[in-house]
Amino acid sequence: MVMSALRERVWHLCELCYEMIHINIDTTVETIYGNQQGGSKGHNTKNRG
Repeated sequence: MVMSALRERVWHLCELCYEMIHINIDTTVETIYGNQQGGSKGHNTKNRG
């Protein structure tokens, strides 16, 4: 609710008006192995799977 209200205020200040908004939520997860770019230690470092 708070983010919605802030977004509405900013759009009003910038004089933006949208009739329709498309939201794309990408839940794709890529499995990486070893020391690859973008990799970080997970929560369970003892599990190698």
